[in-house]
Amino acid sequence: MKQFGEFELDEPSRTLVLKGRALALQPKVFDLLAYLLAHAGRVVSKQELMEHLWPDVHVSEGSLQRAVSLLRRALREGDLEHALKSFSGHGYRFALDRPVLAPLLPASQREEARAAAAARDWARVVELLAACTELGVEDYELWALAYECLGQPGDATPYLRTAVERHEAAGAREAASRCATTLSKIHLERSESALARGWLARAASLLEERPGDALAYLRWMEARFAAFEGRAQVALERAEQAHASAGSVPLRALTLGYVGFFNISLGRTRLGLEQQDHAAALAMSSAVDPITGGLIYCNILWSCRCFADWSRGHQWSDGFETWCKANYAGTTASCDLHRAEVLGARATLPEALHAIEVALAKLPTSDAWALGDAHRVRGDLRAAIGDLDGAREDYRSAYAIGWDGEPGNAVLLAAAGDLEGALSALDRVLASASWFGLQRRAWILAHKARICARAGRVEQAEASIEQLTSCFDGWPSSAIHAIVTEAQAALAQGEPSPIQLLTLARQLWTSIGVEHHAARVRLELAQRLLAKGDRSGASIELACAAESAKRVGAGALENAIARLSASV
Repeated sequence: MKQFGEFELDEPSRTLVLKGRALALQPKVFDLLAYLLAHAGRVVSKQELMEHLWPDVHVSEGSLQRAVSLLRRALREGDLEHALKSFSGHGYRFALDRPVLAPLLPASQREEARAAAAARDWARVVELLAACTELGVEDYELWALAYECLGQPGDATPYLRTAVERHEAAGAREAASRCATTLSKIHLERSESALARGWLARAASLLEERPGDALAYLRWMEARFAAFEGRAQVALERAEQAHASAGSVPLRALTLGYVGFFNISLGRTRLGLEQQDHAAALAMSSAVDPITGGLIYCNILWSCRCFADWSRGHQWSDGFETWCKANYAGTTASCDLHRAEVLGARATLPEALHAIEVALAKLPTSDAWALGDAHRVRGDLRAAIGDLDGAREDYRSAYAIGWDGEPGNAVLLAAAGDLEGALSALDRVLASASWFGLQRRAWILAHKARICARAGRVEQAEASIEQLTSCFDGWPSSAIHAIVTEAQAALAQGEPSPIQLLTLARQLWTSIGVEHHAARVRLELAQRLLAKGDRSGASIELACAAESAKRVGAGALENAIARLSASV
């Protein structure tokens, strides 16, 4: 007879009793409970459970999920439904978090868990800590870190809450503040802004105003909140305060990376890029923990995405992938999203589309900003492939979530003849005080210039170019330079000629390895050359464009090139 809570399990008679009353359980549900109790404290894989429950029968995972659901329903009668824990992608554990379940606990495995953490075996860390009879506050922090490194930050929150309470009870206010700040970070990244604010306020109330890593971490989080609210200058000031207060190398690197990012957003491009590269060098030359290192890489990739700096983004994406393989058991969906957009610029379009589908499948429905951005990225990829209806649907989904689909949505509107709709869409982003609108300002202005120039709106095009050059201390990226050069080609009346400018734009796209846009410009260049009677030059451009379009999977562009080639 095994007792747990107010339940009694009698295996010989195959009965489960609650307060003297026998509960009716289906045979497989009873077997599931008995097996989980026999292995209480460890995560039992789904495969192991299915082989035990249905040894000679092939069943789907849905059969196991139904048995688990029925078992939870039975446990609910004794207020123990939460004792059966799910581990996404792994299996189930009969949790031993409650004192009444203590007799089922195996011996402590804390030291083995620490060794697994040193080996970056985060799934093993979770499994071992789940089996520990007594946990110290540092164990709860390690448990939370393991979940973050598994790409499941939401599962880290209960352990961080426990750590905050225990640190505070012990009078370790700085440690409690650090854990509360991490809770704020996780909730903000999950678009749970009210919870994020609450934990940030608690972190601040626990902390004395004296320089150190705890204060630096708090100021860094305040900078992220200011950016989230569209207060870029305040965000920069908070990030600078954080960097000035940081003592450890990891926090100095993290805070400097964000100082650089906010400088880029405010137009101080060269300074910001130098600061980000310095931050990355600090991170790579020191023992930075996985989460801090991931944040630094992620921040750099995000800035590359916002400013269409695809060459730099590709380099950092490769570096980030190497970093993840060495430090993580899994990446978050947001990281997958960053990589998918970089792939869209530098790899084949179907490959990038698959990557964004994987990211979308991992994103929780509560993560509104990431979902909206994922739909924007997928819309851009579908448009490049030639699935215009799918692209429009994704842009509509981005808007419905509270995001936007620009500038891709505006490009489609302009191509369909709705110039006013295209310009209105871009102007809404430019007028926005949101952090995402501010960060993409250069990219949006460049597209507005090109759309206006091609539509004959000379004054608006020139005004957009002037605004772009006056707001930034240099071209934020070769991609933005290329888009503006295309706009200047449409405006050109004398020297340099449209053909010279388009040739420059083509070279810019080619230099950063963005074959889709290079092929698109080659097609336009071929049209210009044909208009001047240069059939030989046009044929060369079309042949190169066709090869690139086919290689990256740009079907619609490939068809347009084929039509013009036939006329040549």
